Amino acid sequence: MSYDTCPVCSSKMLDSEECQHCDYGREPVDSKFVCKVVITNDEGALILLRAVTEKFPNKWDLPGGHIHIGESMEEGLRREVFEETGLVLTNPIFKIYSIDKENYYTTKMPDGEVRLSHEHTDFVMVRRDGIPDNISKKFARAIKKVL
Repeated sequence: MSYDTCPVCSSKMLDSEECQHCDYGREPVDSKFVCKVVITNDEGALILLRAVTEKFPNKWDLPGGHIHIGESMEEGLRREVFEETGLVLTNPIFKIYSIDKENYYTTKMPDGEVRLSHEHTDFVMVRRDGIPDNISKKFARAIKKVL
């Protein structure tokens, strides 16, 4: 995709692929859109425990994160899930709902083992009646809509 002005900092772009004023085009740049996914199996929904070194430490999280500029929501969601869990989403992905710039999806757990990134320290499968207190109400709402 080519731009005359940078989609991140609005500076005039001399090279239509890279901004001379910010990192756009050199490294992936996060958009303001976030996608999270409720991944389920017979045991419940997958949640991840955020590491103490990350934003919202020791809070339970859904897989997903910021979509890069130029990615579709589904591409970004698949990338984020792979980065955080090592899982390759192979089953159909369905949108649950959106609130502002946050998008919630669901899919079935793919084959493979969860391999956590440095962002998380643990994972569990939770049932509707076992959602922990230290999780965002937005994430709990998404889980309850699916389970």
